[in-house]
Order: sequence, then C-alpha cells, then structure tokens
Amino acid sequence: MQSLQRAMEDLGSRLQVAESTKAQWPPVTEFLLDQLPGQIDELRAFRDRLAPLQLQVDAVNEAAGAITGCNVLLSHNNLNHLEELNTRWRMLQLSIDDRRKQLEHALLDQGSAQQQFLNASVEQPWERAVAGNKVPYYINHMSETTHWDHPRMMELMDSLAEFNDVRYSAYRTSMKVRTVQRNLCLDLVSMNNAINAFDQHGLRAQNDKLISVPEMITCLSTIYESVSQEHPNLVKAPLCIDLCLNWLLNLYDTATRTGYIRILSFKVGIILLCKGNLEDKFRYLFRLIADGNGSADERQLGLLLHDCVQIPRLLQLASPRTPVSGLAARAPQIGGCRDGQTPGQVQRLQAVPYCWI
Repeated sequence: MQSLQRAMEDLGSRLQVAESTKAQWPPVTEFLLDQLPGQIDELRAFRDRLAPLQLQVDAVNEAAGAITGCNVLLSHNNLNHLEELNTRWRMLQLSIDDRRKQLEHALLDQGSAQQQFLNASVEQPWERAVAGNKVPYYINHMSETTHWDHPRMMELMDSLAEFNDVRYSAYRTSMKVRTVQRNLCLDLVSMNNAINAFDQHGLRAQNDKLISVPEMITCLSTIYESVSQEHPNLVKAPLCIDLCLNWLLNLYDTATRTGYIRILSFKVGIILLCKGNLEDKFRYLFRLIADGNGSADERQLGLLLHDCVQIPRLLQLASPRTPVSGLAARAPQIGGCRDGQTPGQVQRLQAVPYCWI
C-alpha cells in the first residue's frame, strides 16, 4: 500500500511539471506563419518526452488492481487520488491533441491567406485554389476541371511547339528558353537582385535543405517587387510570382506535388533564367556546391547537373543519347569534369557548366 502511495505521489509530481509547461503555452493566434512549423515540432517533442508517463500511469493502475485483487479495499482517499491522476493524464493528452489541431489549422489558414493576393493572377472562368500542402491548383468552372498548371503556363507550354521545326537543337533550345524567360519576366530580374533576395530570406548556405511553397512565394515576392516598380507596364507581380512558382514546381516537384523542393533547386531554377553575365552565373552556381577550398565532390556536382538538365527535360529538349534521370546517367560527364584531378573532387570551374550541354 505504501509503495502505491509513493508511486502515485511521484506520478502526481511529474504530471504537475507537465501541466506547468502546458500552462505557459502562448495562444496559437500569436504566432506568425513561419513560427507555426517550429511550434508543431516543439509540441511533438513535448509529447515524446511525456511518453514514459503512460508507462507510469499503467504501472500505478496495475498496482492498484493487484491490491484490490487480493480482496484489500483501497481507502476513499487513495481511490480519489487514483481517479484524479488518471483524469489529469487524459486531460493532458487531450490538450496536446487539441493544440496540435489548432496549430495545423492555423498553418493551413495562414498559408492559404498568404496566397490570397495571387488570386488576381487568373481571370474568369478560372479560380486559383490552394491544396492542404499549400500547393496551388486551378479550377476551370466552365469545363469543371482542375489543373496543377496555371492557365497561362498551359498556353506557354503549348506555344513552344512552334519551335519544334527549328532544325538545329542549339537554336531550338535558346528560342524555347528565351520564350519562357520573357513570359516569367525573369529577363528583367538581375542576378544580383535574385541573390540578395535569397540572402535576405536566410537561404545562404542552406542548399541541402528544403523550401516550402509559402517560403518560395515570400522570396519570389521580394524578387519581383522591385522589378514591378521599375517596369509597371510589363510586370504584373501576382501573375509573375504564380507563373515562376508553377515553373519551379514543374521542374523539381513533378512526381507528386509535395510542396517542397531543395533550396539548391530553387536557386538554380531562378539563376539560370534571370538577367546576368553567363560566366557570373556559372561561377555562382559552382559556389553553391563548392566547399571552403573551392572544390566540389561528384555527388554535389551531380545534384547541380541534375537540377540544370530539368529545364531541357521539361522543354522536351533532352538528347535521346543522354538520359536525364538518375545521377548514374551523368557519371561520364561528371567524371570528365575532373580533368586529371583528385578522384571525387572537381576544381576546374570552366569545365563544370559545359558538362551537361
């Protein structure tokens, strides 16, 4: 009996610590959109720390059951204390589940609200909608169909077919890429402005991490903000942001729209089409994968080349002799960039951009 009382007192103390932590939770409405994922992670960690308490609750209940099973009656104080502990534990679990739902709903609501200004990118009979993972899709109310692609993006991709009769692939490629660049107004975005936007939003040295659709929209808004002020008649910010987002998702989030791409892919997709000196672009792209010694291993180079060749893949320009899927398919090109250097390391900047062309 005394061991049961000690176990209940210990459980009560642990529950009190957890309840004190719960009492300090700020209201969900106080958090900004970019703070919500961190709060969800903290709540998940808090729940994991409480997992051993379930074992302790079960042990106390089993001990009480063993005593009553021996025809020994528990006092009213012990019974009330035991019921109180079980109730507090259930309420704590319910509070965690309720807060998780509140945070997830707030994340969904704020994520959708953040994109409301992009509704102006489409006209009737089209409507822009947002899926649960923040990925936009488009509803045609006339045909009663839904599409991942923006209506202007569908028109753009269809229009590229007129260049298929161009004889030489270099000309055909340049004409298609130039058409996409101008429709996305990236020909008006300087490379320095794009890089400054990356840094402003904390994307420097984060290339192996993922970026979500809301984060991409925030960064693209910064990129197009100054351009729309300089060229108000050419750049309609909501349309350009939506088209550029659509382009990036088509390049790097193709199989299933997860709503995430690698930050490296995000940068590559923009830098390749923005306005800038070709050699400066090559140098910047190589710096994205290089270490402090100015070297890049074959894996990093393979990832960069993979991101680069997604453009000809999407434009249906990939050579039938060179598959565009899988790093193994580009092993000869990657190996050729070493040019007699230490195996696994690439230091010759000049060789890097031309390996995939």
